[in-house]
Amino acid sequence: MTIRLDPLIPVLPLLIGLLVYLIAVALCYKGYRGIVSQRYWRMLIATKMLSAAGVVLLLLNPYFVRPVPDTTTFNVAMLVDATASMDTRDCNDTSRLETVKTRLLAEDSEFRNNVLQAHENLNAYVFAGESLRRFDINTDFDSLPGDTDIDLVLRKLISNNIDSNTLGAVLLVTDGLDNRGVELLDGSKRYKSLGIPIHCIGVGDNRQKNDLGVTWTSVPDKAEKSKPFTMSAVVARNFKGNYTARVEVRDGVRLVHERDVTFVDDQKELSIEIEHTSYVAGFEPLRIHVLPLPEEVNTLNNVDYSGTDVTDPFVFETFYYSANLDWDFKFLKLFMEAEERMRLSAVIRIGEDSYYARGVAGNKTQSGDNGEAETTTGSGAETTVDELVPVRVDGFPDSSVVNEHSCMVIDLNSLYMFDDAALQTIVNFVENRGGGVIFTGVAPEIPEPIRKLLPIRTMPTELIGMDDAGITFRHSSVLARRSLENLHELADHLSMPPDGFFYKIPPENIKPGALIVATVKGFPLVVLAAQNYGAGKVAFLNIEDTWKWVMHDDDGGRYFGVFWGQLVSWISSSSKKRMTVNPNTSRLDMAQEQEFSVDILDAEYVPDNRADIVATISTPDGDEETMRLFLNPKIDGRYTGKFIPRGIGEYRFRFGTALHNGEKMEKVVDYLVVNLSPEVQPQPIAETRLQSLARVTGGQYWNYRDVDSIEELPITRTVSYIEEMHEWLKYWLWMVVLLLTVIPDWYIRRRLGLR
Repeated sequence: MTIRLDPLIPVLPLLIGLLVYLIAVALCYKGYRGIVSQRYWRMLIATKMLSAAGVVLLLLNPYFVRPVPDTTTFNVAMLVDATASMDTRDCNDTSRLETVKTRLLAEDSEFRNNVLQAHENLNAYVFAGESLRRFDINTDFDSLPGDTDIDLVLRKLISNNIDSNTLGAVLLVTDGLDNRGVELLDGSKRYKSLGIPIHCIGVGDNRQKNDLGVTWTSVPDKAEKSKPFTMSAVVARNFKGNYTARVEVRDGVRLVHERDVTFVDDQKELSIEIEHTSYVAGFEPLRIHVLPLPEEVNTLNNVDYSGTDVTDPFVFETFYYSANLDWDFKFLKLFMEAEERMRLSAVIRIGEDSYYARGVAGNKTQSGDNGEAETTTGSGAETTVDELVPVRVDGFPDSSVVNEHSCMVIDLNSLYMFDDAALQTIVNFVENRGGGVIFTGVAPEIPEPIRKLLPIRTMPTELIGMDDAGITFRHSSVLARRSLENLHELADHLSMPPDGFFYKIPPENIKPGALIVATVKGFPLVVLAAQNYGAGKVAFLNIEDTWKWVMHDDDGGRYFGVFWGQLVSWISSSSKKRMTVNPNTSRLDMAQEQEFSVDILDAEYVPDNRADIVATISTPDGDEETMRLFLNPKIDGRYTGKFIPRGIGEYRFRFGTALHNGEKMEKVVDYLVVNLSPEVQPQPIAETRLQSLARVTGGQYWNYRDVDSIEELPITRTVSYIEEMHEWLKYWLWMVVLLLTVIPDWYIRRRLGLR
């Protein structure tokens, strides 16, 4: 809320009038000093100035401005559950549906008058089964046939509003007994991604004698395959006495954990922690279940669902290319060999026409001739060919080798050996593959394709040396995982290597949009710059012989690794996968048509529109079916197909792909098909489920008993806002304040007998 002015007269005349008035008061009241006491004279002056201030404020016409949602640009959808379960009479001997009508929709209800009528564009719906109908809140209605399928209703609602993006919020009024379709939280994913809150009002009673329940309290959103992570849950009960309950956790249909928890005396809740390891990449649903009591009726809170996105450990595959066998390669190799998630391949020129490779297959190069194995010396580093695990190559590898990596480190001094095909391979690696390249060192001449990649406007020719000068690191996305304190610590241990030369690059020579990551301490000279280019990233390290950092002090090796590890991880972070399958969830609905899509990139990481994709599906009963996918006419490289699972169990999809050039790829994805359609029967309200739905989408949950306390429904932040003006003159309190600024002057003058 801000305060603004809308003067009733121009400000300049107002100020002039005020000044004239004050001068006149001063001259007039000057003569009163001999008539009244000093105290009253000061009071006269003060009250006169106070009254003047009140009049000025009145003429300035102040007003408040408050941003409020523009109700003409969005609508609020109210979804009322009208299934048979809403006929359960557990709301003070009144049915749930009748309670909705009297507490929420009746003309004299506080909720209707305070909340619903505050939204001009309120769209009210009743739903049951696959039916979603508009209705007038002034019209009576009864329960409808069909099961509760809240997720289907949410999908239908978003499909009706997504094109115009007019849905500001959803108010879901239900008992939460979602008996069909996918899990309720799955149906809310689109709302979560769009930032549309789903507010829930739970109608019904969940109070139950001798009841057990379980709730997930902490499950990580993401987890790494084969790496253990910890989940926590709370098991609760509403009865006393010693009791031992069995808790099970299932991944799909597989039991992955089970344990007994023992309540003692009047203990109501027990917190448990479960360490879990996922061995399959993808979204893993996690179902926790506390076995019910023999006489338990409310079994809905005996189960809670969550999930985690399991990803493969990302291995930073780095390719090193140099014209000489140097110490930088040796120490970089030692560092990456000690890191589980980093691998280093290399092609090193060790003679005029001799190249040897490490971790690269031979005979897949683009320039140079075969050479003989030998021992060589480069930059003072005596390294034998055996240390490289040599494979004879002919020069720089072709794209099939380069694209197996996510990062390349290239010595600028080696570029003179590159032909046009090799240079284009580097450009394609960045632009299409989404890979990253770190260029190091100096060179007398740099080819035009590489100059375009570098984050430098024009390549300087002047070289300078500044032995042991400090390095200042700037906080940027390149070193985002390092705090300012960490960056200062890094700078304390890294400096410009002695006996080395680097380009004199001032900050103004860096391209627009590029990041200056490091400079020479105390000098405007760039040491490291980086930028996004195409689908990938490019960095220029204006230093040779970073291996000398290792020799700087006892901790040199650690800080050498910190610098290179952070730089390689950032430069590799944009790399793409050649084959991507959707949906990425691990669960499908029985008898529901499911669309699958596969995105294909060819060897140059360009969408392939001439591929042939067939999925072979292994069903739970051992049979095999096929599904052919066809090119999506709207999205390059995307192929789609549809499949309806007919039975419950695990399905394995083998997506076989033949690219237009004859290359073949395959991806295997496992799905769990479940049936979530039990018979409809009156059960207690699924309050935990509705609370989870509201929490996941950023909404709020209320029980029907608390609806009179609701003041407003928060809406999505993406809707338009308008400024709501509140003029002070329209408020009686403000007019009273203005009057109070005049009364003291009038009162004192009358008290003194003055007019």
